[in-house]
Amino acid sequence: MLFDLTGNPVASSYADYPLYVFGEGMVEQDPDDWWKATCTNIRQTLRQAKVSPRDVVAVGCDGQFPDLVMVDRMGTPLRRAIIYSDMRGKKQTEQIFDTIGSDEVLRVTGLPKSYFPGLPAAKILWVRENESELEKRTCGVLGAKDFLNLRMTGQTAVDYVEAWWTGLARVADYSWSEKMLNELRIDRSWLGDIREPTDVIGEVSEEASQQTGLARNTPVVCGSVDGMCNVVGSGIAEPGTTMDIAGTTEIIASLSKKKLPPSIGDSIFCWRHLDPENWVVYTSTATAGACLRWFRDQFADAEKREAAEIGVSAYDLLDKEAAEAEAGSGKLVFLPYLAGEYTPFFDLNARGAFLGVTLDTKRKHFVRAILEGVAYSLNHVIESLDALGIETRQITVSGGGSRSGLWNQIKADVTGRAVRSTKILETGCLGAAILAGIGIGAYSSLREAVSSTVSIGERFQPDNRNHELYSTLFRTYKETYDQLKDTFTRLSKP
Repeated sequence: MLFDLTGNPVASSYADYPLYVFGEGMVEQDPDDWWKATCTNIRQTLRQAKVSPRDVVAVGCDGQFPDLVMVDRMGTPLRRAIIYSDMRGKKQTEQIFDTIGSDEVLRVTGLPKSYFPGLPAAKILWVRENESELEKRTCGVLGAKDFLNLRMTGQTAVDYVEAWWTGLARVADYSWSEKMLNELRIDRSWLGDIREPTDVIGEVSEEASQQTGLARNTPVVCGSVDGMCNVVGSGIAEPGTTMDIAGTTEIIASLSKKKLPPSIGDSIFCWRHLDPENWVVYTSTATAGACLRWFRDQFADAEKREAAEIGVSAYDLLDKEAAEAEAGSGKLVFLPYLAGEYTPFFDLNARGAFLGVTLDTKRKHFVRAILEGVAYSLNHVIESLDALGIETRQITVSGGGSRSGLWNQIKADVTGRAVRSTKILETGCLGAAILAGIGIGAYSSLREAVSSTVSIGERFQPDNRNHELYSTLFRTYKETYDQLKDTFTRLSKP
């Protein structure tokens, strides 16, 4: 995406690339696919915008995390990237905790054992054990956005959030941990220098200029992980507003004036914000929009055909159908645990369920119940934030799910909080652009940058009558998981 300095999108481009899924919990992507898509998108965006490459004053990048990209001395990937959702490192996690000690790993990194199978620390050990010849050729270990920055500038750097999420950094000061590196026999030279997300790390090289169409010597900032960029691009600069990225999963974040433990339970995390007065409190659920996509793919073939014929999204038709159902969906309650759950409880054995089906239940009730179930899940997380002393006066939503005014209103009614949507749905892209602007001095501070660029679209106030109904159903929602937890565990066994 190309933005002007007031945050208005000038042009954008999008491209897909393959996802390789195989074995048990093994998920990969090809870093060269990322780079090819980046080059294609930048060229298309510049053509669409009809601007000179010289008019682009800075480049910022965000990316999924935590990924593992291993490169040789030329910066060429030695294998496909092992991405964040890959959990092959379970055995290696046990080795890490046995070698160093559970208490010591938590003290140094601040990260819980439950997340280590997906972290680069464990994945590097997996490669050592299963693809040992690659370790001898490895000269660099990078995250997703850091690989793109390497291709853009020839420089290796990593922001402090990404560094922390490798499992190899000290949470106390976000520096590389000699203890972790030495105990796991990981070469410090593989890891880039840890920088601020707003630091200029280099300039577009001649080779990258030819491939992307950007002007040579355009400044490139370090950028950050998608979670941090979404916080920035959503305008979360003061406590009191909770971010809700309504995507495949629900990514939720707030700010805290006080420093909390780096990990709270298995799935709530706290790290330093760009504004030194605040701390980011960050978490996610396991599924959100994925639940509606599941329903569309399994039960809405007719809507998909109709949507293609009239040029709309099948989700628009499902949204219209859900609007025909009354609030509460005839007391049909949906548990959105189709891939387990992360927050406010961490239970990968949890399963989805519809409760309260009767002969009067119609399809429209099932669709609306999915929207309501995801809103209950969001409210459950907000309750957990409340318990930590983090106030939520309003919720800022973005992402694909925020296109639905009905869903936004349901979230307002369920939570009893005002909900507002951002005009820019792709807040990660805007956040990366804001970081780039701060890096070159276009803005003097994060707060100035946010006030200059982040615009709010629609606002939704809670309906008191609906909130009263939803509060009753929300209690049922919470009680049902507690009652079915053991059943879910039995169902998850082979």
